Amino acid sequence: MAIPQKNLVVSGDVKPMIPEKISQIRSVIAQEKARTDGDRDFNYWMLEKAVQVHHLVALPQGQEFDALSKFVVAYIDALPDCLEHFHRVAEQANLSPYTDLFLNLATDFVLAPPAELELEVGFGHLMDEAFMAHRLLEELNDRCLHYLGGPGLPVDNSFANVIVHGLIGDEFANDLDLAVHFAIESQAAQERAVTANLHAKPLQAVADAAKDWPTLGKELMVGIRFQF
Repeated sequence: MAIPQKNLVVSGDVKPMIPEKISQIRSVIAQEKARTDGDRDFNYWMLEKAVQVHHLVALPQGQEFDALSKFVVAYIDALPDCLEHFHRVAEQANLSPYTDLFLNLATDFVLAPPAELELEVGFGHLMDEAFMAHRLLEELNDRCLHYLGGPGLPVDNSFANVIVHGLIGDEFANDLDLAVHFAIESQAAQERAVTANLHAKPLQAVADAAKDWPTLGKELMVGIRFQF
């Protein structure tokens, strides 16, 4: 199912609302989690995913369902923390005029998702929206490495994004990826204007923290099954 790109165009005005948006995302996640707790539909959904991804995702034998469920929950739960950390680091580095352009997009993927994703409900289906936001954060992190002197994220989410890409399914995940890239490109004019007057300062604390940059998902024993 293709995602119409026009659904993802966001107003060019940078809104000083990111902390409030992050708080709203925490509420959305908590509400869906409470609604899904013990939900048989969620359990069936996870069992179906566990069967579908056996060729791509390496799961601990005999613990496939539990491991995959914990991974999905951790992936979604990590999103507001990643957004909040990136926002805080960017402010300290005088980089927020630039990063706010994209953090607003990332938060809107959850709070104002494309019409196709609005039809889906339940905690598990937040994975699609979280994937879009995490992918944008991954791209933004790459763009900001030279400004900050290290990653602006508290974890390396690229590993987890590859796994979630497989969980969503290649065709749909590719559509979501394209939508994320289109959303980023929609800010190109403003990005050029902001960077022309940007006076960011590298943060030594960020560079130091990068030495122990944790990888989201590995501690849950969920890995990628590489084919050679």
